[in-house]
Amino acid sequence: AMHATDIIVNGNIPSDRVSVAEISAYQHTNKRALLILIQVVSKLILKEISKFETPHEIWNYLKATYFIDSPISFIYELHNLTILTSSLTPSMNLSEFVKQFETQWNRLYNLTSTGAPRRAAFHNFMNFDETKRDFLLTALVKFYPNLVDNLTNKPNLKYVDFKHHLLALSINQNFHVGVSSYDIFMMSSSHDLGLMSPATCF
Repeated sequence: AMHATDIIVNGNIPSDRVSVAEISAYQHTNKRALLILIQVVSKLILKEISKFETPHEIWNYLKATYFIDSPISFIYELHNLTILTSSLTPSMNLSEFVKQFETQWNRLYNLTSTGAPRRAAFHNFMNFDETKRDFLLTALVKFYPNLVDNLTNKPNLKYVDFKHHLLALSINQNFHVGVSSYDIFMMSSSHDLGLMSPATCF
């Protein structure tokens, strides 16, 4: 009988000669393997893997995207995040930029969860909500300085709230933004939760 590891890691599938009972067992294990993968990834990564159909495809994607563990990999991923935060221009799609930022942030965050003590220290630094918020703010300094200046009036503003208000403000000011239905839903949810409007925040 196949185990979840056989299906996820090795991509094993039943042959044409197996019995009905074996096919049924495979289908059950395959569903369980999908459930395992869905439960262990973050919401952001869950959105990324939703386009794949099999556990093995998901495994290969996650391995290729997030499994990087060499002495130089930390430097490369930190470099990639730094380059990304300095690449924003007024003509860029701000919604897509935020998604790229979060993907790159998660890559670096996951990479620092194991390894040398210096990585652990950096991982702890990244655990602060203000750290993630401030890294995103560095991308806005050149072309959106008012957002950065006004943040001094909201020093305890959480990253997720800042992100939602930023996307909402970009629509109101006719920035070059293509906002998905997910972003609209999230912004609507922020208002439902009684959060500040963009005008009161910035």
